[in-house]
Formats: sequence, C-alpha cells, structure tokens
Amino acid sequence: GELPQYEVVDIQGDPHCRTFFVQCSIALLNESTHGQGASRRIAEQVAAAAALAALGIEKERVENGND
Repeated sequence: GELPQYEVVDIQGDPHCRTFFVQCSIALLNESTHGQGASRRIAEQVAAAAALAALGIEKERVENGND
C-alpha cells in the first residue's frame, strides 16, 4: 500500500508552547484526516489514528454491507 502523506498545515502559539496542526492523506481514503498536538510527531500520530479509524469504518461498511 501507499504510505500516508503528512503535511503541517498550521502552527499556533508561542515558541515554548506550540500546537501543531497536521493533515494526513492516504491514497486508500478519499478524504484527509487531521490531528493536532504539542509536537509534529504527536499531531501526526493523532491524524494517523483518525485515518486508521476511518479506514476501519470503511472496511466494516464494505464487509457488512449494512448497519
């Protein structure tokens, strides 16, 4: 599969107290997910978790066929 692409879309706050906003794009997912955190890595992990959750939901929907 294709690796997720991460992009820092915004950084807010003072240098000692920053919040990073990251967008995660995955080829398998038709939408990008977002995460935020005190570091770029944390924000990426949050975005990745959201993407995995979205992929999981998509997979379940396809396998089950209904609610």
